[in-house]
Amino acid sequence: MGDLKLSSEDFTNLIDILESIRKLLLTIAAFVFITFTISLFFSGRIIYLLQRNLNKPLVFYHPSEAFIAYLKVSLLSSIILSFPIISLVGARMLSKRLFPGRQWVFFAITIFSTLLFISGLLLCYFFVLPLGINFLLSYETQYLKPMISVGKYISFCSTMLLSFGFMFELPLVSLILSRAGVITSRTLSKFRRWSIVTIFIFSAVITPTTDAYTMTLLAVPLCILYEASIWISKIFEKKL
Repeated sequence: MGDLKLSSEDFTNLIDILESIRKLLLTIAAFVFITFTISLFFSGRIIYLLQRNLNKPLVFYHPSEAFIAYLKVSLLSSIILSFPIISLVGARMLSKRLFPGRQWVFFAITIFSTLLFISGLLLCYFFVLPLGINFLLSYETQYLKPMISVGKYISFCSTMLLSFGFMFELPLVSLILSRAGVITSRTLSKFRRWSIVTIFIFSAVITPTTDAYTMTLLAVPLCILYEASIWISKIFEKKL
């Protein structure tokens, strides 16, 4: 094989891409830090909102566990509050590369990604978390009482909420990859069975518990979103 050489134009484009990524990461970090600082003042209220699905008192087994739990919910809140800005910055970079001259795509990606993220959070908070928690606590007996630590409970809720929020971006990711020529609706249909198996394996790994019930609560919506991704790719891969 011959030596791989970059022309001055290619090198300039690479530098521009790296600079764009650097600015993107710095912007995201700045907003996460700002919202994290603000969220610290409301961390007690956030813990209360998460604890409502449990309807049982939380305990802590280490002197620093409660303090760390406050930091965890503040970080969770900062990621959620910063997501529209993250989406805005990311959509701006993507629209320049994949949809040049189409300003409406920039706004469409931002709005669509934010709505999908919020939909995932709401589904998880109002439906999946209550069902999952009630199922897990159903093993309580007269001789087996739950004493749930605040640290582990916050980690459980945070993992589930962010998993649903980010996984609900699957249709949009499929649309962008279709536009970039990485995948097509035919490819998604061809690997449907393997993708479903992968989704269930991924759900088993990412869920903080080991029970099949909680895994299924995440896997089923992801399978539905995968099917939606196929149809979205079919509709838009020729239009965009």
